[in-house]
Amino acid sequence: MSTLHNASRRRHNALVKALFNGLVGLAFLGAIACGHQMSEKDIVGTWKPDPAMPMNSKFKGVEKGIIITFTADHKFTLATPSPGGFKGTWALADKMLTVTPTTLVVKNPMGGANIEMPIEEALKKFQTSGMTAEMTDSLKTASEQQAFDVADDGKKLSQEGHPAMIKAE
Repeated sequence: MSTLHNASRRRHNALVKALFNGLVGLAFLGAIACGHQMSEKDIVGTWKPDPAMPMNSKFKGVEKGIIITFTADHKFTLATPSPGGFKGTWALADKMLTVTPTTLVVKNPMGGANIEMPIEEALKKFQTSGMTAEMTDSLKTASEQQAFDVADDGKKLSQEGHPAMIKAE
């Protein structure tokens, strides 16, 4: 009787183990299926620099103070503490966010509405108005297209493996 009881117990334990493993597997698959699916809606909103962002620019204060606002119509505005900023377009493909500045935005020194100028026109004006080569190169560099990796949760951007921006809540 004891052998029959032990065999029954082993079958019962094997059944419980198989059932447990099956439930764990289903729970795991459910977690994957119900996990956050990052989309363009995650990009829309206001972003600020990630406090962990490395400071490797000559314009450290500007980097730390930038605010980027992405809108649902695939446009963005980049504001800085300095008098300049940018407007442009954005695109998302395979968790890669591409940001393309198209317009230089400068605070009007006389007050009133900001002055907006296409980047190519602004570069020409910089070159013909006696701006230093360093200032012109700075505008060229700042207005280049940028690519960011988007985190799975859609709340962090990184660039070349380094933290860059976080979604402002």
